[in-house]
Amino acid sequence: ERHRRRLARAQESLFKEPPTAAESVLLHQLFLAHTATTPTPAPTPTPVPMQHTTLTTTRICQPQERNIHDLIFGGYLMREAFELGYACGQVFSRAELHFLAVDELAFKHPVPIGALLQLTAQVVYTEDQFEDGAATRLPTAQLIHVEVVADVVDVTTSIRKTTNTFHFTFKFEQPPKFTVRPATYVEAMRYLEGKRRISTIPLDPQRQIYRF
Repeated sequence: ERHRRRLARAQESLFKEPPTAAESVLLHQLFLAHTATTPTPAPTPTPVPMQHTTLTTTRICQPQERNIHDLIFGGYLMREAFELGYACGQVFSRAELHFLAVDELAFKHPVPIGALLQLTAQVVYTEDQFEDGAATRLPTAQLIHVEVVADVVDVTTSIRKTTNTFHFTFKFEQPPKFTVRPATYVEAMRYLEGKRRISTIPLDPQRQIYRF
């Protein structure tokens, strides 16, 4: 079933198909909110441009992290990506976060010993959550989706290849202070991709997101 869902999502990818009608309406609503001249109420989360949520780090791939094939162990890449993604979410929310989920992984290119590993993390989507039956419609928590792109740079040729793109979802269990806002079409597609991935996080029988 998971394999079937992955294939279906790959066919509906924004790299192959345009946004749906509902997603286009959402982007237009973001545009209208950005151009509105009326100030929003004080408790409303402050929009932050997506380009301002980026954190990067560069590592030299050392021999102690190799696997039996004399390449960098995938678990090392996952740990580095997770720590950077968590730090990126913390800097954005300015608070501690709870880790909820990581999407499926697919390593596209091996990482050789001595290569430069450049990781770039960015908050690509936020979703405010509200208490059921609350008298006011002020958010009480927030889901934060962080994308981490892992690029391998060959120091002898300067060729850059993306070995993996990690997707992490965190929860901010306080009234959110900020929300992310795309400013370009590319950022808008990443925003929608984050929204799609959050919508497919597994749920338990009580319809609560699993805390992994």
